[in-house]
Amino acid sequence: MVRLQRYVYLLCTALSLMMAVPASAQSTVSLTSSSGHPGDEVEVSVMLSNALSATALQINIQHSPHLSYVEGSAVLNTQWVSASHSLSVSDDNNLLNLYVYDMSLNTFREGTGAFITFRLKLVTEPATYELKPEVILSDASGKALPVSTQAGNVTIICPKISLNETEIDFGSVPIRSTYKKEVYVSNIGNEALTISDVTRS
Repeated sequence: MVRLQRYVYLLCTALSLMMAVPASAQSTVSLTSSSGHPGDEVEVSVMLSNALSATALQINIQHSPHLSYVEGSAVLNTQWVSASHSLSVSDDNNLLNLYVYDMSLNTFREGTGAFITFRLKLVTEPATYELKPEVILSDASGKALPVSTQAGNVTIICPKISLNETEIDFGSVPIRSTYKKEVYVSNIGNEALTISDVTRS
């Protein structure tokens, strides 16, 4: 009987410790992924989870020059913040900086979801570009809280033609003979390339 009581006690203690883990679990900031064609604007979301006791957030995202921030597109999801929280955005030398703060030091609301959304305009170079956030999450005293991060990706989808020669020069050759030079055309993009016509001077 004593052994059974001790086993039940240990089991209850272990379960209570397991239930207490989420309250002290590390916060996570992750970016969603998007894709589109040159000229498109795509939306990226900053996902925030388990930001207990956090009052402010700073995110720095280095991005390719083939992606440009759409001015004024960043929006703070009011579901996760107080009415007095503010969002400040700057984009300089391909470094996007997002700041969320509250002069009254109100904490973020509990939950998981899209904390901030913003748009990027795609240029013409086909590739997948990583968006890797650097994050500072702080509490009311200004102390940095532990936080993990997950990168997102933006893919520009389009063909890209590549030629092994951009001009052909036969040089000085005898007349009344046939000469041949080859030009190789390839697609180094990530979408099908269609050549509808070839012209020559």
